[in-house]
Amino acid sequence: MIRLRPLFGLAFAAILWEAVSLAAATPSLPGPGAVAAAFPGLVLGGTLPRALWLTLGHTALGLGTAMALGLPLGLLMGRSRAARAFLTPTMELLRPLPPSALIPPAMLLAGFGPGLYAAVVGFAACFPLLLAAMDAGRAVPTPLVDTARSLGAGRLRTITRVVVPACLPGVSTGLRMALPVALIVTVLAEMVGGDGAGRLLLRLQRTWRIPEMYACVMGLGLTGWALAAALASLESRMIFWSPTHRRPSHHP
Repeated sequence: MIRLRPLFGLAFAAILWEAVSLAAATPSLPGPGAVAAAFPGLVLGGTLPRALWLTLGHTALGLGTAMALGLPLGLLMGRSRAARAFLTPTMELLRPLPPSALIPPAMLLAGFGPGLYAAVVGFAACFPLLLAAMDAGRAVPTPLVDTARSLGAGRLRTITRVVVPACLPGVSTGLRMALPVALIVTVLAEMVGGDGAGRLLLRLQRTWRIPEMYACVMGLGLTGWALAAALASLESRMIFWSPTHRRPSHHP
């Protein structure tokens, strides 16, 4: 019965959606039946899979850029007071900037290619990763590091064998926060200047193919859910030793 509760929730949401659609009585808000009927055409024709594949590639590029920049900087700021004092003012100045405000200058500097997504999506997803890595770096127990050094481990070996593994649970939390941000900003950047699900959404809206537009939105939702589930599965295998990521045991 407990496993069926999510299905009950989805059924309730579909019924509520249908009721609102009937009450609104406007072509701008079709019911779930019309959207579901439009979904196979987009999928079987290849339009939606191609758009989602491009969006996934753009998201991966931006998220990879954010990880390459945010994680090392965050660990450095977490482990070094001097680096934290030096970099914090710049971080606090840039962090409130809306990622959408960077799209016009990024288009001028990088065009409509991969550079646009690396810059805009990377900027948006960088800060959750940086902050998570910084907090994780500061939380590494000092006795753990001192023990490694007393056993003869050098600075590099201590970082790779002690500090980085100890930071993995916190970093994975930052990655869970950065992933939906990266997907959202990717779709926004595609709407402004690119190709993918964002561009497809605009094209469907402008040609008044409203059920297909909502089907595209549902496809993006399913894609985000699948990415989150894949990340959770990867975490459970890579960080199985962490109490915060250990699956609870069920007793009869």
